[in-house]
Amino acid sequence: MPPYEPSNAIEATLRYSEAMDYIAHGSGACSQPFAERFIEVFRQSWLVSDGCLEVTIQDVEEALAKNNKEDIVKKISGSF
Repeated sequence: MPPYEPSNAIEATLRYSEAMDYIAHGSGACSQPFAERFIEVFRQSWLVSDGCLEVTIQDVEEALAKNNKEDIVKKISGSF
């Protein structure tokens, strides 16, 4: 279950670390939609510059890649 429902850029910024941790370590079925919503909140905000949006997207992509790598390791080790 996601740690929270990102609803605005201020909340998402204040809880950025929590979101990245969930995206990197949550189940893929839940963390992927959360990541998409998280990015969308930043895209829709006039408070967020293009540079900040790019960094956020990179952070989310890295967290998702880490999550996918952990899922592969779990599958290989049979602990799924």
